[in-house]
Amino acid sequence: MEKRKLIKGKDSLMCHQCQRNDKGRVVHCTVCKTKRFCVPCMTRWYHLLSEQEIAEKCPVCRGNCNCKGCLRKINLNCEKKGTPETKLSREDEVTYARRIVKYLYPWLKEFHDEQIGEKEIEARIKGLDAKELELPLAKCDMDERMYCNRCQTSIVDFHRTCHNCAYDLCLACCRELRENHRPTADEAVSRCQEAVLHSDVMPGAKVEVQNGLETATNGKLALPGEVPVLGGEEAILNDKVACLFGKEALPVGEAAVCGGAEVPGGKEVLSSIRLHAWTPRANGQIPCPPEKLGGCGSSILELKSVVGEKIVSQLFQKITEMASANPNFEENGFISKCDCSTKHGKLNSRKAANRKDTEDNYVYCPLGREGEGELGHFQKHWMKGEPVIVRDVLELTSGLSWEPMVMWRALRDTKIKDQVGRLAVMALDFRDLSFIEVNIHQFFTGYEKGLSHEDGWPQLLKLKDWPPESSFDERLPRHGVEFVAALPFKEYTDPRCGPLNLAVKLPAKMLKPDLGPKTYIAYGIREELVEGDSVTKLHCNMSDAVNILTHTSGVKLTDDQRKAIERKHRKSKVVDKERNKNIESDDSEIDDYGGALWDIWRREDVPKLKEYLMKYSREFTHYENKPVEKVDHPIHDQSFYLTMDHKRRLKEESGIEAWTFEQKLGEAVFIPAGCPRQVRNLKSCIKVALSFVSPENFGQCIELSNEFRLLPEDHITKEDKLEVKTRRKPLMMLQVQGVRFKKRSCADDLRKLNKI
Repeated sequence: MEKRKLIKGKDSLMCHQCQRNDKGRVVHCTVCKTKRFCVPCMTRWYHLLSEQEIAEKCPVCRGNCNCKGCLRKINLNCEKKGTPETKLSREDEVTYARRIVKYLYPWLKEFHDEQIGEKEIEARIKGLDAKELELPLAKCDMDERMYCNRCQTSIVDFHRTCHNCAYDLCLACCRELRENHRPTADEAVSRCQEAVLHSDVMPGAKVEVQNGLETATNGKLALPGEVPVLGGEEAILNDKVACLFGKEALPVGEAAVCGGAEVPGGKEVLSSIRLHAWTPRANGQIPCPPEKLGGCGSSILELKSVVGEKIVSQLFQKITEMASANPNFEENGFISKCDCSTKHGKLNSRKAANRKDTEDNYVYCPLGREGEGELGHFQKHWMKGEPVIVRDVLELTSGLSWEPMVMWRALRDTKIKDQVGRLAVMALDFRDLSFIEVNIHQFFTGYEKGLSHEDGWPQLLKLKDWPPESSFDERLPRHGVEFVAALPFKEYTDPRCGPLNLAVKLPAKMLKPDLGPKTYIAYGIREELVEGDSVTKLHCNMSDAVNILTHTSGVKLTDDQRKAIERKHRKSKVVDKERNKNIESDDSEIDDYGGALWDIWRREDVPKLKEYLMKYSREFTHYENKPVEKVDHPIHDQSFYLTMDHKRRLKEESGIEAWTFEQKLGEAVFIPAGCPRQVRNLKSCIKVALSFVSPENFGQCIELSNEFRLLPEDHITKEDKLEVKTRRKPLMMLQVQGVRFKKRSCADDLRKLNKI
């Protein structure tokens, strides 16, 4: 039988995308002259390119081909690791280093003073002069992080540790113990319950008075001056005592209240409870806590250093010399008013608020291609704690598609051990905030067409941190390259070599915090539902962030969905005219509005925002659409989303207003650390976010870290995810490596500092 002749060259009909030759007409690339694309594939996968554009330069030549073969390749007209590192000029090195040192100097001074103070205490304990005392180094490998056993915060340098059980205590906890720190009401309740839960005090315990103090004992009097220990914690009890066993409260007489808050099953009869995990000695020594509190109770905690005791002092001395040589070193400089703060600068700004007697109602909004020459302008707004929107950043990339099915195919074709894991994902259902397992193809179909619950209510789902359990670059390498290429102001945002991104100053072998990029894929509709909206609730991250909207898909409500919403709103007496107007008329073009609605509050408005949320907390719903019952921290709990009605009432009652704007496709939103924000998806969206740490907001990161430290141990944000404090240690280590403390110019020192 005669073999079939293989057709090559210009007569071949084999499509590069689908590898088939039976789909009819193909378009040949005039650049490479080897690639062809059939009409169905061009229509499905490259609808933004015309046939003429593909003929002039095919997707392979453009570097954005999304066929299976090309998605597997990492090096396709681009570097594997993203944009190559830009070699800085000597002048830029000095400028960037000076900016870093200027903003970190106030923190370094406070940090240095804290360590010196603890060293002086240790010297007095040992009967030595502080200059004679040499601290031992702690054992901590580069790939390990050290945490305080009491508050779970990262340990930076000086700390106290037990040589028997390796119990570690940070300096903040040392200070609190010595100052007889009284915990907050929530902290007192938590500790009281834990202490009594493990207590030896039995039902029927008597309340006896010794030295004017009422104390609980096991039927016997406490010796004068002694305080009974409940579960390893000393407690001074006023009035009556409640003993808790297991999950039940067994009252002795009447049950009690800790720190002014009610213990389950009891009445508010105790005016105060002072709990101490353990008591420091008069000379400043801190014993290891008892076993029930995580220690061994058999030794004294010893002061040690992680990086070497002289490193911080030498660095502080060197920078102090620089500050003395430059009188304006610590000054941030005069922030001049720019045109984008007024309506006259509307070409590069966007009005986002209507506050009275203020100049920050407009958000700076440059074009992505203008970013290289706008760094100084960006810094003017950034150092004031204002958000920034950068438009059309996807034009800086090769144009690789961010469509859901393209990303799914890219992920599907990578090596995944768990074959089930690539087909099924856990998605968050916004209606009751529960997780459901869904086929990923089904999820992406709903992303474009929408889904409904059985009662007709729109079903809005969200994938967070997808792909899971591995880095974005490993699972989606081509898209990782595209994202880095799209990042504006790379001096701050480049995750590998940004000279003003403190997060990249870590040594190569050190365990890195997970700063992203992370993908957020969620359904969305324009109408505000009040119940089950596709939202990211009010929160405040520990670092700066940039969020790029890479893809949107507008989904309109069906008639059944609209009727279900109207029935629900009539039942719940929702009468917001603007909201009802949106539901009744859905005739607007999908392209007329953005993909996500952002609300970002100013740092100075946080106290009033918290006060409002605490006042009306019962009007908000969270899990299973139940009212919010417990509030540890109104912002860090991530339990609140302010609807249009609440935002209006907030402004009327408290006089504060957020920056509110719609994020459009291809826009990057910069959010400064310390600014609370919430987001509602107006369309189905794919957003990619990256965290970074700028010198200007490093102080805010530290302040937020201290806030998180005081939250309950089981709090959703208790885990020190961004490790801002851990970042202090390598920052100092590397800066000192750059400064050898020899006689040379400040410019040379600053230039070397920037090489960290």
